[in-house]
Amino acid sequence: MIIESHAQTDACNIVILGGNGDLALRKLLPALFYLDRDNLLDDDSQIIGSARSSMTTADYKKIVKTAITAYLPDNHVDKSVWQRFPSGFPICN
Repeated sequence: MIIESHAQTDACNIVILGGNGDLALRKLLPALFYLDRDNLLDDDSQIIGSARSSMTTADYKKIVKTAITAYLPDNHVDKSVWQRFPSGFPICN
């Protein structure tokens, strides 16, 4: 039996190890974008990328935006969702 829950989560921090790696860019970040689009992520949640390469938070946010627009169909990237998609994307180097 499959039980589906469509309730919004409590606020949380999601840490992605290898935040600028292929798995994060192709799969994890688009999936998190879909969760936010469907209002399943709390507004106070944060996605924190961890990477060995040195970059600023602004650099990481650009990488995330490029990945989401590249790996999701055009009609699935809602600009209003992008504006609220976990603000910041802090990066830990």
